[in-house]
Amino acid sequence: MYEKLRESERMRNKMQHRLTAAQEELILSGNGVPESPRGSLGQSPGGWSGAKGKDDHEHDAADADKIPVYFTTFLCVAALLYFYDVPDVPAFDRKLAMMAPGMWMTVLGMKHAALNKVLILGNLVFFGYLLHILVEHRRGGGLTPSSALGGIP
Repeated sequence: MYEKLRESERMRNKMQHRLTAAQEELILSGNGVPESPRGSLGQSPGGWSGAKGKDDHEHDAADADKIPVYFTTFLCVAALLYFYDVPDVPAFDRKLAMMAPGMWMTVLGMKHAALNKVLILGNLVFFGYLLHILVEHRRGGGLTPSSALGGIP
C-alpha cells in the first residue's frame, strides 16, 4: 500500500516538474503562459467581473418577481385586515387566515423564482377566497358554515 502511495507521489512530482519546465520554455520563447480553462484560483474564465454564473441568473429571475409578490401580498394583507373584523367566520377560515402570515414570512425570504411564482398564485387564490367571504358578509347574509363552503343548503 505504501509503495503505491510512494509511486503515485513520484509520478505527481515528475508531472509537476514537466509542467514547470514546459511553462518556463514557453516564457523564454516569448509566448507567455497559457491560461488554464478554469482561470486563476478556480474562477470562471471571465474572472470576477466577467460572465454571470447560474446562481446569478436565478437570483435575477427571483428579483424580477419581487414586485408582483409584494403587490399580491399587500392585497392579501388588506383583505385579511377586513376579514378579522367579520364576527361570524367559520373556524376553518380563521385557521387559514392565521397560517397565511407565517407562509408569507417563510417564502418572502427565499430567493427562488419558482417559489415566488407559487406565492403569487397562492396570494391571488387566497385574496379571492377572502374577498368572497367579505362580499358575502357585506351583503348582509352573514356567514354560516354552509354558506362559506359555496352555498350548500
